[in-house]
Amino acid sequence: MMDIGLQKMVKLWLHPDIIFYNTAVGKKVRTCISYMDNITRNIIKGRKEFMLRNKFNRKYKEENSGNNN
Repeated sequence: MMDIGLQKMVKLWLHPDIIFYNTAVGKKVRTCISYMDNITRNIIKGRKEFMLRNKFNRKYKEENSGNNN
């Protein structure tokens, strides 16, 4: 990714995004970005599920401990 970024900075004709993203290098960047976004999305989804499960478990334990007293 750093090499691609350097190419975009050095080659003036790649500065406009519309031109850059229609080249082979730009398409490779889009593929890499989509891969990283997918990983991030999966991590966030997993953390949300984990937090919801923990919240549900804490609430369930509080309700059950209140009933036993």
